[in-house]
Amino acid sequence: MYRTLSYLGVEADQIEDALQDVFVAAFRRIRDFDRDRSMRAWLYGIARRVASQHRRGLGRRRRRMVLVHDADAGPDRASLPDDRVLAGMTIKAMLERLDDDKRRAFVMSEVEGLSAPEIARAEGANVNTIYARIRAARLRFRRMLDDWAKKAREEGPAS
Repeated sequence: MYRTLSYLGVEADQIEDALQDVFVAAFRRIRDFDRDRSMRAWLYGIARRVASQHRRGLGRRRRRMVLVHDADAGPDRASLPDDRVLAGMTIKAMLERLDDDKRRAFVMSEVEGLSAPEIARAEGANVNTIYARIRAARLRFRRMLDDWAKKAREEGPAS
């Protein structure tokens, strides 16, 4: 759930709160759980709604904040992220560029390992629609990854 909430756009400092919200909601709604459904898909549906609420809350907070950027201050070498952190940030940025429906289907399929029928039940959508979303998201993600790799090759090694 922690990873799922991150991929669904919950900020790192809000994930633990969102995680708690998911399980509180699951506890409250356990009687509504249909045993014919997948528990993972059911929890994912709850996580999707919680993530959406947290993203909306973040948007409201950001609109209220005034950001000040000191153009003279650049990051020093010691504060730069390592390759794994940078790769994770790149993937998250790519996921954020996908439409919400495609991102959810992609994350449930590729990250969480849910099948298209499980995703369809969690989303309340037709299974063929889910297959189309997954296919479109994979193509879009692949294009973004190819563009990123091409740009990295053109820029050459960092100095």
